[in-house]
Amino acid sequence: MKRTPSPLPEDHTQRELESFRQAFAAGNEAGLYDALVFCKRYALTLPEWALDASIVRQREFIYGQTKRHAKWQRQFRQDMIDMARAEMVQECRERRAPWREAFECASRMLAGTENEGGPDAMEKSYKRYVRTMKNNPLRYYVPQFIRRKERRASFDPAHAEWLDKKFPFPKDGGPRRYRRT
Repeated sequence: MKRTPSPLPEDHTQRELESFRQAFAAGNEAGLYDALVFCKRYALTLPEWALDASIVRQREFIYGQTKRHAKWQRQFRQDMIDMARAEMVQECRERRAPWREAFECASRMLAGTENEGGPDAMEKSYKRYVRTMKNNPLRYYVPQFIRRKERRASFDPAHAEWLDKKFPFPKDGGPRRYRRT
């Protein structure tokens, strides 16, 4: 089968495939998935590393040796929870919430979502996220070709109003102030 040339510039293609390889090499299976979809979408030849990894994963599937995938799925799910919690803590901090209140605020904002947890859980997730980002930032690689639930829209809008009241953004660009309620 003859392939039509890709509409993408060669350097862009190589950068994308290299970023997918790096994510996969860091232990994030989503890098392999994105490489497969990217090559299919743009009619590219699959890189050797992606082909080899696909063969290994298919063999594991056929012979029922999928423990690696279950472990990775649990870790990926926890990484995404940690990332969502850390982003919410950072948002609270951007509104000048003190550290202790930032964890409480994030806990309240994420209540009722898949990322919910108490203030202590928010603090642990935040610290784990910061520590892991320093050592292995590609663990938090989010697949480009898989639609994930929107994290920021996953909390009740009433909580957003509470956040705006308690930790308002300044209208004139000056320092942010917060009010105790």
